[in-house]
This record gives sequence, C-alpha cells and structure tokens, in this order.
Amino acid sequence: MRSRSKSVIGMALFTSFALTVTWMVYNTLRRDIAGPTYSYTAIFTDASGMAPGDDVRVAGVRVGRVDRVSLHGNAAQVQFRVQRSQQLYQNTIASVTYQSIIGQRYLGLAQGPGEHHDILPNHGQIPIERTNPSLDVSYMLNGFEPLFAELDPEQVDNI
Repeated sequence: MRSRSKSVIGMALFTSFALTVTWMVYNTLRRDIAGPTYSYTAIFTDASGMAPGDDVRVAGVRVGRVDRVSLHGNAAQVQFRVQRSQQLYQNTIASVTYQSIIGQRYLGLAQGPGEHHDILPNHGQIPIERTNPSLDVSYMLNGFEPLFAELDPEQVDNI
C-alpha cells in the first residue's frame, strides 16, 4: 500500500511539472503583445517573406506584431500593431529585415531624418517612400552568375 501511494504522489508531481513546462513553452511561442496597441499600415515595393505573426521591432526590441500582408495594387500592404507606449512619427522608416539565417523576417521601425516629429495617428500609414523592401537573396546571387560561368572547376579545386 505504501509503494502505491508513493507512486501516485510521484505521478502527480510529474504531471504538474509537465503541465507547467508545457504552459510556459506555449506562452513563449505565442508571443502576444502586452497591453493596448495602435494599428498601422506600411506600403512596400517588396515584402517577400513577411508573414502574419512576425515581430515588429524598434531598435531591436519587439514592440508589436504583423497582422496581415496583402497585395495593394502593385505594392505590398503590411498591417501591424504596436504597443501604445511606443510612439511612431510621420517620418518613421519601415524595413523588412532578416531575423535569422533560415529566412525569418521582422518589420523594423526607425526614426527618419529631420527634426519635425509629428506623431503618426492610430490607423496611420507609412508611405512607400519611407519603406525599405525585403532583400532578395536570389537576385543578389544571380548577379554573380557571369563570374560563376567563367570559373573553371579545376581552378576552383586548386584554390
């Protein structure tokens, strides 16, 4: 009888520990934004790789989340939320930035040039003139194609 009660206690402790760890992992991966938010839109010539749920960062600190990426004429429209405590200005610059080597991206926001700091209102829009599109790695590597075509495999092996 005694070993059975020890087994039940051990199983209860293990179960509660496993549920606590699972809850912590779930909350870490969910990455909600704490507190009230403002919604904004940015227009890009290219937002490839950007997806709903991606981070919005200011100076490397996560302050929001991308809600939607859609086609708006010949441009990409990125709708995102930012914590209300983080103010955006009329001269804010938005850029699609690589987050990791596997191609994950985030929306980076930075203060633009100039000393005029009018606040961008809720549901404001960052125009295409103040956005930096996604870096197209395949386009960049295609620029090296003439060089690769001229290389002799035997010469490359000697290097």
